[in-house]
Amino acid sequence: MKKVTAAVIILFVIQLTAGIILYLKSEIEYVKIFVPALDNISTYNDTIAFTVYGKDNLVMYQKYYVRQEKLRGDYNIAEIMPMVDIFLKERYETVKEHGIERWKKIILNYQGIDPFSLEAAAYIHYTDMLISKSRLKGLKKELLRWYTIDKLHNKYSQTGLTKLFLDSAMYAENVYGIAAASKYYFNKDIDKVNKLQQAFLLSLISWNNRRIDVLKDYQEIDRKARNILNKLNSENKITDKELAEYMASSVKLEPENIKVVEPAYINGVFKEIASIKEIKGNAGKKNIEIYTGYDEKANITAREILNEYYKDKDDKLQAAFVLLNNKTQEVISAIGSRQYDTKVNRALTTSRQMASTFKPVVFLAAFEKGVKPSDQIIDMPYEFTVDNVVYKPNNYNGYFMGKIPVRYAFIYSLNNSTIKLAERAGLNYVCSLSKSMGMNNDIKPFYSMALGAFPATPLTVAQIYSTIGNLGEYKKAVLTTGYKIDNKYVDLKPKPKRVVSEEAAYQTLYVMQAVASRGTARGAHLLAGTGAKTGTSNDTKDAWTAAVFGDYTAVVWVGYDDLSPIEYAGSGGKLAAPIISAFQKKYFGQDASFSFNKPKNIVFKRVDARTGYLTDKRRAGTYIEAYNKNKLPRYE
Repeated sequence: MKKVTAAVIILFVIQLTAGIILYLKSEIEYVKIFVPALDNISTYNDTIAFTVYGKDNLVMYQKYYVRQEKLRGDYNIAEIMPMVDIFLKERYETVKEHGIERWKKIILNYQGIDPFSLEAAAYIHYTDMLISKSRLKGLKKELLRWYTIDKLHNKYSQTGLTKLFLDSAMYAENVYGIAAASKYYFNKDIDKVNKLQQAFLLSLISWNNRRIDVLKDYQEIDRKARNILNKLNSENKITDKELAEYMASSVKLEPENIKVVEPAYINGVFKEIASIKEIKGNAGKKNIEIYTGYDEKANITAREILNEYYKDKDDKLQAAFVLLNNKTQEVISAIGSRQYDTKVNRALTTSRQMASTFKPVVFLAAFEKGVKPSDQIIDMPYEFTVDNVVYKPNNYNGYFMGKIPVRYAFIYSLNNSTIKLAERAGLNYVCSLSKSMGMNNDIKPFYSMALGAFPATPLTVAQIYSTIGNLGEYKKAVLTTGYKIDNKYVDLKPKPKRVVSEEAAYQTLYVMQAVASRGTARGAHLLAGTGAKTGTSNDTKDAWTAAVFGDYTAVVWVGYDDLSPIEYAGSGGKLAAPIISAFQKKYFGQDASFSFNKPKNIVFKRVDARTGYLTDKRRAGTYIEAYNKNKLPRYE
């Protein structure tokens, strides 16, 4: 009986053992299903940044939300290995401190890996990363860890895995990879930083998703870095002299330098994109690249000209400069102050009285309504009455020219004649035309409107003139030409809209060329072919010049922020036009000249300035005028 009982027990134990073995085998096979593939072990966090580019991929502004960069393939990782090993041994001084549970230690020992070594830290790091989302618990999870470490151990050498570890670890503020950290904190390649800086970078490594605040935790990070150097010295990896030099020096954080560009321009870009929901919604979540028309050469040239021209002037006297490419309607340059000042953006957001720089709109409207540049007009003092209120404008210096061609009223900026032309074109039409050309102020059809008695920004003035330069086609001036989110590009370049005939626009440009050569801007010696108009507000509080030349429009404003009269005698032609002239010559060359595409309906005819009649005779008092061939004056 006892023998039978013993046999039964033995059989039961055998069956139980076999069952357990079968169960364990099935569990092991089940766990093996969850052993992660190692294909993505070298997948790194994508860099997430907000970057603004100018022409030629110039980085104008950059903010990192996540910064990542891998070590170069030729980087000698052996140079930093002893330091990394010391750091990790310091970090994992005891089992309790570094948190290697008993199971992890058993697994590592079985694989022949020192649990407190650099290699162990790398295996633990990647194993935890690979199995972090597994739903397995308890013993099954430890089995999963076992097989994952075994898989890693068979595939990667210590050096290879360490490189991956250094490349993917987080160094404090969402910076991944020691190469990225070196640039982010010291603005240097990793092979250019010294050993104290290397140790500092290693001490930034975040463990267990703990966030490190570099500024707040600086002293603790610095202490750990110096402790690493002490250990290096004790292991004869650095000399006593080197140690003393490092200990006497400090770790100075020098974040990546982004070249300083024009604050006015960057502020304008931010304002433009503020209403784009896709950009606003993805900032900090996806990589965003903003593309602009900013031309570094043009902006530097303009700023050098401003600095030179005003170096002997009152520091409070300010200036603004805007340059557009009429073809693309890109804002190439925008300077908001004589100094690098972000507080006041005089180029893009500060409005000042436009004065006579508005007059080309009046003449353009008149030409569109059938007035010819050679038509006769009487320049004399006029009275304009509205609601029993009499308005008596004066010409500059009280000078009146009598019977003259319309073009003379334009060239010499005659106020009374300009208002009479606005009447002929229709005050309401002048207002509506200006708005269709880019005027964003709600100007009213008052007589003083024709003389620019309202404020506008330099950008708005440039927008209006570029519509003339584009021969009557309006395209919104833009700083931002497009943007890319996760490599998907969105084009923001404006579409053209015709707002006035190309013939009227060309006639306006043709007369503006005479303003530059013999009118109010003549003293500035603008390059040949430039069309310009100056403007000076009452008491010389504002001095303007706007110029169109070739594919470009430039606007300069000069004045005081507190609306004080400019103490330097002169008008827009003397205070602002020379800046554009100097810019042209430095940027395009002293001998450059410009021209405008002639519409097919434009013809050139000789006309008598005293009668407005066409003539075939070359004599004093005649000149060549541009006409719409369908609206020619009669011959004498």
